[in-house]
Amino acid sequence: LYYNVGADKVDISDAIHLFDSKNASRWRRFWRLQFGSNSNSDKSQIHRIIDPKKDKSIDLTDSELGTTYRIAECCQPIPGDSVLGYVDEDGTVIVHKLDCPEAEKLKAAFGNRIITANWKTQKLLSFPTTIEVHGFDHPGLLLDIVNIISDDLSINMKRINFESNDNIFTGSIDIYVHSADDTDALCKKLMNIKHLTSVKRVQ
Repeated sequence: LYYNVGADKVDISDAIHLFDSKNASRWRRFWRLQFGSNSNSDKSQIHRIIDPKKDKSIDLTDSELGTTYRIAECCQPIPGDSVLGYVDEDGTVIVHKLDCPEAEKLKAAFGNRIITANWKTQKLLSFPTTIEVHGFDHPGLLLDIVNIISDDLSINMKRINFESNDNIFTGSIDIYVHSADDTDALCKKLMNIKHLTSVKRVQ
């Protein structure tokens, strides 16, 4: 648990809440989805080895995240992004965005290890991403932004960093979302704030 919190696979606020006895059943389900199960009867959690010579595509399901496939740290794709899979030496698939520079290098050097990847998630897991905001600073602006993210859309925030200079501000917000659609909806909602000039996901 400590490792996965440190690796940003688990939001610490979620982890604390899940230890509540009232959420015991939710915790057990969360644990199985995030990290797999040690139960021999749970066949879905056994690491499925991918052979690029035989397996030309992979479905990216909730239950196999962390076992059969992992999300590339360099580009951090989320469900809805166009992606590909690179099969590493131990048969685990590393999922990259199609336009990731690292993915381009892998395609050029290890084309025989590249497979098609298709999102099949069920919105049970959250994925980290970052949005950037720019605009004109004014009292209450940060509160307006936080209210939309946290209260209106119930999106978990990991980190907020804002800087203001001569009434012009820039900011970055690290959040956890289920899919690219969630990020698009958030950006559109934030653009309704009068003093914001641009809101975009960091690619």
